[in-house]
Amino acid sequence: MNDPRPRVGFPLRLAAAAIDYALIGAASAVVGLVAGGAWRAGGPVAADEGEALLGDPVLAAAVGVMAAFGIVGALYMLLEVRFAATPGKWLLGLVVGREDGNPPPPGTRLARYFVKNGHLVVAALSAVSGMWVVGVVAPLVTLVVVAGSALMLTEDRRALHDIVARTAVFRRR
Repeated sequence: MNDPRPRVGFPLRLAAAAIDYALIGAASAVVGLVAGGAWRAGGPVAADEGEALLGDPVLAAAVGVMAAFGIVGALYMLLEVRFAATPGKWLLGLVVGREDGNPPPPGTRLARYFVKNGHLVVAALSAVSGMWVVGVVAPLVTLVVVAGSALMLTEDRRALHDIVARTAVFRRR
């Protein structure tokens, strides 16, 4: 069945993303500050430079917030896999559908998630591995994803992750 609803373009999707990142940032700050404080208070403190690292409350909080941002962000975006909408999309009345407007199966939503967020995995691998090859590839993969998001400005109104997964974003019925 073809869906007569028009696909949602860049402005509404950008607004949904702004809501999502504000919520992710707020949750990450709370979780990260608590985790950073707990790490500082109860973590294993060695009598060497590790003591200085764990004893610095600003550094402990910053590390906690950064770690929480990655973890909270990944889990948060998985909501779109489960419900076909992030909270930002849901608040604006948007939903991910197949190209024809029908609900996408979970496998399609998962494929869309990995194409949309896979660059974050490559960037995290680069950060923790220190491998120069991954460090070179990470920004290139990110550039492809960001440039692919510009495709939302076309008449088709679909980003690269939508095209690959054969999905689109619509207003909820």
